[in-house]
Amino acid sequence: LGVNFAIQEGLKASKSRIEWFNHNDVNDLERLLMEQAERDRKFPKLASKTRRFMVVEGLYMNSGDLCPLPELMALKWKYKVRIFIDESLSIGVIGKTGRG
Repeated sequence: LGVNFAIQEGLKASKSRIEWFNHNDVNDLERLLMEQAERDRKFPKLASKTRRFMVVEGLYMNSGDLCPLPELMALKWKYKVRIFIDESLSIGVIGKTGRG
C-alpha cells in the first residue's frame, strides 16, 4: 500500500469503500476510475450522493518517489473526483528546482 500507515488507518476507520491502485501507476488508477464511472452510469441515483477521493502522498516515505501530480490532476478533472495530497514529508524539501 502506498500511503503512510496513519492515512491507511484513517481510511479504514471511515468505513468507506476503498480501492487501492498500484504505486504511482496512473494507468491502474484510471482503470479503477473507469470501472467506477461505469457503476455510476448503472446507478445514477447512488452516484449523485457519493463523493469520490484520490488520496496520495506528495513524497512517499517508504520509497522517496514523488507522486505523478500532473497526471493525477488530469484524472481528477476527467473523472470529477477530489484529491488529497499528504505533503507532510515534501513541504520545504523539494524546492523550485527539486534540490531543496
